[in-house]
Amino acid sequence: MFDAFAAILGSGINSGPLIFNVSHTWLQEQRIWDQVDRLNGRVVTFIHDLIPISHPEFNRPHAPDLHRARLAKALTNSAAIIVNSEYTRACVNDYATSNGISPPPVIAAHLGARQVVTSSGSQEASRPYFVILGTIEPRKNHQLLLNIWKQLVAEKCDPVPLLYIVGKVGWNSSQLIDELKRCHELHPYVHLVHEASDAEVDALISSSRALLFPSFVEGYGLPLVEALALGVKAIASPLPPFIELAGDLPEYVDPSDTQRWKELILEALQEAPASATGRQQDMKRLELPTWADHFEKVETFIGHHLP
Repeated sequence: MFDAFAAILGSGINSGPLIFNVSHTWLQEQRIWDQVDRLNGRVVTFIHDLIPISHPEFNRPHAPDLHRARLAKALTNSAAIIVNSEYTRACVNDYATSNGISPPPVIAAHLGARQVVTSSGSQEASRPYFVILGTIEPRKNHQLLLNIWKQLVAEKCDPVPLLYIVGKVGWNSSQLIDELKRCHELHPYVHLVHEASDAEVDALISSSRALLFPSFVEGYGLPLVEALALGVKAIASPLPPFIELAGDLPEYVDPSDTQRWKELILEALQEAPASATGRQQDMKRLELPTWADHFEKVETFIGHHLP
């Protein structure tokens, strides 16, 4: 029943399977927890964020109640919890305390950037461009960038940079997509990329002037880690997980400060892309999280708490 959503590891002589649920799927389903019990199994749950509860305005109407139900089951029944950041761990622990729940052991293990190989002979694009990467939904704040690009076009910025919006269409994004379709002055400059391979995304980011990350809220920020690993400048909201992950490397701007975002975009427009500068190699030497670090930390944690 649950093996489509979890990794199930081998069991020892006196114990059942150790099950890793790396999504939030089925956590609210008591029948599945009952099945785990019948198998004498133990579940390690990965909690990505508490955004449906902390910021319900950015989610479907039913999402807050569903997420509360999932957390109640996960915090009560899991043998251990993995989260993606210290920020998310604090959110989980605070939620458990405020609801009178004694949580299982919780570990924060940062997710790592993919191992990528970029061509040293990368050519600068014929027109400078920026990238925003992630599901197209209100909390990602794509609207801020559309407003800025409209200003750049109206003010006859020379050149008007391109903006690549890379990501699948998510919840409550139809108004933004319709606006893009109707706004003919943006058509030459703003491009939607709904399907792209990892290699295509890496290549696109590598030659950009900057990754733009104006989200209102995040539990982690994997595109930020991947951009910095590629040596690419990042302009981002000053969110706790971003600061935890990247320190002072990005340029931080309040997600509602349109004017300051515009100023920094124009400044980045005058810079060469990472692929044409020494910044790429310099940034790669920074201690960004890796997948090897993630799994080593998780394995040590599991070995200690779930022998």
